Amino acid sequence: SYKNSSLVGYTKNNYLLVDGKNFSLEELKTFLPNFNFFNDIKLNFIIIKSPDEFFSGKIYIDYGVIKDFTLLNNIIAFINTIPSLVTFSSPGFSSKGYKIENGYIDYLFYKNIFYIKKAKIQGNNLDFDAKGYIDINKNYIFLKVKATIKIKVKKIPLIGKSMSYLLFGKDGNINIKMVVKGNLN
Repeated sequence: SYKNSSLVGYTKNNYLLVDGKNFSLEELKTFLPNFNFFNDIKLNFIIIKSPDEFFSGKIYIDYGVIKDFTLLNNIIAFINTIPSLVTFSSPGFSSKGYKIENGYIDYLFYKNIFYIKKAKIQGNNLDFDAKGYIDINKNYIFLKVKATIKIKVKKIPLIGKSMSYLLFGKDGNINIKMVVKGNLN
């Protein structure tokens, strides 16, 4: 235990289970010093290590603020190149960064390849769903990402309920699908 965080581990038949609760930015920087693109974060996680050196688990994000993350900045820059989207709403950025309201990452790690089975990040006006992999051996990333922009229809002049349903669907959102691939740098 440290402050509000705790780490508990169990072993059985050469398996290891680690359960982390209430990890903040301070603890995250201690374990992962290169993982420095958060202004603030609180998360929980479960890691299971098999005898064959497979690591699998889930990371639950209670909240967070991302800053200086090139991948996210590039995705937002791409979304902002679509002129019709610029006037709808801010994607959830402030001077501190992109605010995460909650989310999770379901993963598998084996032989220096981080497989993202499913990731779901919910923000103020912008949500992300992703799956893919990061190959640390080859310094390569491949992700299929769906960005969902939550449209505040009330802020758009001259659009009524029926017109907004036709333009944005029942949930009033715009979905953008993209593939993010290439060198991690």
